[in-house]
Amino acid sequence: MTPTSDTAGRDPQITPPTDGRLRDPDRVKRGEREVSYEWELGKNEDGGTRLVLLSVSHHKRSRGGSFAASLSNMTVKEMGFMTERSFAPLSAMRIGAAPVARFSATRLEEFAAGAFERLRDLYEQRDPHVHGYFQEQA
Repeated sequence: MTPTSDTAGRDPQITPPTDGRLRDPDRVKRGEREVSYEWELGKNEDGGTRLVLLSVSHHKRSRGGSFAASLSNMTVKEMGFMTERSFAPLSAMRIGAAPVARFSATRLEEFAAGAFERLRDLYEQRDPHVHGYFQEQA
C-alpha cells in the first residue's frame, strides 16, 4: 500500500472529543485494490503502536467479486529491518459488503467513502461495539 495522506503530529494520547464526533484518521493508505484508514490509539509497553484500522478491499471469489469493509485493532512495531503487525484474533467487525460485476477503482473509492461514513455514523450513535475499538486497552 502507498500512503497518500499522513496527518502526522497528532498526539494519540489525547482523549476523544467530548462532542462525540469521530476524529479524522491519522493516515489513509491506498493500494491497487484496497484502501485503509488508520487511527493511532497510543503506544504499548513494548514500543508498539496500537491502531484502529478500517480496511476496505476487493475480493474476487465469484464472477466480479465484492467489496468488503471491516474494522479491527492492530499493533505495529518497527523492528529496524522489519515491521511486525499483529491483530487480535477474531476481532474484526464487518462494516459493509457489496457484490460487484467487475472491479473498478472509482467504485472502490466510492465504497470506501461510504464505509467510512457508516463507521462515523455508528461511532456518533455511540454504538458500543464500534466504541470498543477506539478504547485504549490496559
